[in-house]
Amino acid sequence: MDYACKSISKRKFISKEDVKDVRREIQIMHHLAAHKNIVTIKGAYEDSLYVHIVMELCGGGQLFDRIIQRGHYSERRAAELTKIIVGVVEACHSLGVMHRDLRPENFLLANKDDDFSLKAIGFGLSVFFKPGQIFTDVVGSPYYVAPEVLLKHYGPAADVWTAGVILYILLSGVPPFWAETQQGIFDAVLKGHIDFDLDPWPVISDSAKDLIRKILCSQPGERLTAHEVLCHPWICENGVAPDRSLNPAVLSRLKTFFATFYQGYNQPEAHSNNSNRNTNSDHSNSDHSQQRVAQEFSKQSPKKDNNLQLVGPNRKDTIMRRGIDNQTYYVLGHKTANIRDLYTLGRKLGQGQFGTTYLCTEISTNMDYACKSISKRKLISKEDVEDVRREIQIMHHLAGHKNIVTIKGAYEDSLYVHIVMELCGGGELFDRIIQRGYYSERRAAELTKIIVGVVEACHSLGVMHRDLKPENFLLVNKDDDFSLKAIDFGLSVFFKPGQIFTDVVGSPYYIAPEVLLKHHGPAADVWTVGVILYILLSGVTPFWAETQQGIFDAVLKGHIDFDSDPWPVISDSAKDLIRKMLCSQPGERLTAHEVLCHPWICENGVAPDRSLDPAVLSRLKTSSAMNKLKKMDLRVIAESLSEEEIAGLREMFKAMDTDNSGAITFDELKAGLRRYGSTLKDTEIRDLMDAADVDNSGTIDYGEFIAATVHLNKLEREEHLVAAFQYFDKDGSGYITVDELQQACTEHNMTDVFLEDIIREVDQNSDGKIDYGEFVAMMQKGNVGIGRRTMRNSLNMSMRDSRDSTSAL
Repeated sequence: MDYACKSISKRKFISKEDVKDVRREIQIMHHLAAHKNIVTIKGAYEDSLYVHIVMELCGGGQLFDRIIQRGHYSERRAAELTKIIVGVVEACHSLGVMHRDLRPENFLLANKDDDFSLKAIGFGLSVFFKPGQIFTDVVGSPYYVAPEVLLKHYGPAADVWTAGVILYILLSGVPPFWAETQQGIFDAVLKGHIDFDLDPWPVISDSAKDLIRKILCSQPGERLTAHEVLCHPWICENGVAPDRSLNPAVLSRLKTFFATFYQGYNQPEAHSNNSNRNTNSDHSNSDHSQQRVAQEFSKQSPKKDNNLQLVGPNRKDTIMRRGIDNQTYYVLGHKTANIRDLYTLGRKLGQGQFGTTYLCTEISTNMDYACKSISKRKLISKEDVEDVRREIQIMHHLAGHKNIVTIKGAYEDSLYVHIVMELCGGGELFDRIIQRGYYSERRAAELTKIIVGVVEACHSLGVMHRDLKPENFLLVNKDDDFSLKAIDFGLSVFFKPGQIFTDVVGSPYYIAPEVLLKHHGPAADVWTVGVILYILLSGVTPFWAETQQGIFDAVLKGHIDFDSDPWPVISDSAKDLIRKMLCSQPGERLTAHEVLCHPWICENGVAPDRSLDPAVLSRLKTSSAMNKLKKMDLRVIAESLSEEEIAGLREMFKAMDTDNSGAITFDELKAGLRRYGSTLKDTEIRDLMDAADVDNSGTIDYGEFIAATVHLNKLEREEHLVAAFQYFDKDGSGYITVDELQQACTEHNMTDVFLEDIIREVDQNSDGKIDYGEFVAMMQKGNVGIGRRTMRNSLNMSMRDSRDSTSAL
């Protein structure tokens, strides 16, 4: 197979910024991989002289060349090309990337015989961005640069402006902002006058000109987004762009402009002796040959960096080899400051399987934060380490959104990884609803709007949360109902457009059917919010059963009950929205953006403000209380897992690996489980095998075995249930009383727990206390979460939920 190799001379790296630019370019190309109109990176390599980026070969030539060669050219054809270009912009923005150097020569054809095989290249100036983030560096290419870039105050809307310039050129053959000098071009861009009087504009459709005006709007906030451009009548499928041939003068001008452009701006300026690394080319087509505006305006003196260490995408992360040796290692990949030099750790806020959350105070400011300290002893596999790294990376990636908890920093010492984040001291969402008393559809709509807004923000930045549930939304301030923050990104992942995930993760009541079917994408988050909305309006979950398998069966069946109370008095608009969110077909389900546009949820929407039936609050109160008790039980069970238990897994692996091959086959696993007293069916063992065999080799190696086994359901083990029950039964009477529950809640810093409701729900014989049988029945009913590497369907929940779900961060 032929590929293109872009070889970048390391001698050209004269500053640390140059090195960072190359690393970022490679990272962004990997991040955007798989989009059909973005060049695919194959790999990155490095030797003593060069960094080599191997990528898809685009041998079909440049966009303008193809247009000129084609001869016949119409508005319809220009609309089709613009749709592809803006589709690339939308894909980049949805994944949190600004291209910042869109222009015709950065679009190549993979195949000279296929006009639609267009591929975007040239990501050397691209950057990651966060919602609301402002950039001040002046970058781009003169004819295409947006006014706000020249004013050093811009965001992703600058890419849309650039696409508008390309569209203007596609329809007229000349750029909209023209002058003999570069400064003259910039002055014209800032002035913003668009000429629609000269040929061929009098015969160009009004719809095309309307779109260009809305794209080349000088105010970024009033400019169309990429998505809105794609929805414009001129550009959308079966749009109004006419198919009549444009004036041949357009192609002639296009040819002249293209030739003149290369003569005038393709060579480095005489004063720019410090050549930017972007003068190297993609596909030998002078991809970065034009001098950047940033080079002209830069006030920084270049500094040579002699310590270049480019980390290629295939370089292995350093992780602890658990049970093999105890060498010093860094989960975060590098040494950090000592957290105790910066913060004072205070009282415990929560406890999970992998670590503890503390109140911490910043020494320099006396500000309070939450610190989640994850025990490195519990990170027993490469996947566990990668999960922690990804959780931190995603929290940084999402930072800045008003309804997502803000990470302050991550630190590491010999025993723990510490994640310091915003303190959410206002309690859980359901508790606040219950305390508030008055509750209406309007209030439910306001809360849902916040939650869906979080989902939309995550998806726009290429992140799936994958574990949305009411207890993962906390209030920063107990007096502010709108200070809601999403927490717990332990199961979250980055995704690319069209990417399919097969791991079964989430929490049973909230899990989407396609997750259970091992074929899911971001639409699964929308389903989960639909479940939360159903609960907010009724106080119960839409898919209910006594067992976890029963819940999964109900989810797959997908029947939604709108007959029972309080649904007959709930508005039709609310029920319409729920139906469209809980649609079993992900492709037909509303997107987060579409949910926000629904009449029931949007600003001044139709959700009525009349109070809901008090029974709804009563059900929410019971549900919240039960969930808190289960979480407290899970913490007790998690704390009972000893280091010896984890270490003993090695002996179990050796015993099962009868041929000493270093990997367990299906037959060895089945025989081994039988020896250890398992009553699993062959189909269930096969499910375990499939879940554990991460690399699809047909066998389970030691790392895969540890990763799977430690996450299996510890609740089925009698000694753990007994230990948990004994923890609550302080006086050894064989019963758990209200007073004993109160004492346990105090020990775990759990407030606002409605203990009488817990007793009433669990107490099957109505004697006012909980015996061991009732306790076990409660723990085995509708468990609260599924981990990343659990056994599917037939087995119960993973301990992963216990790790990441705490009542306070």
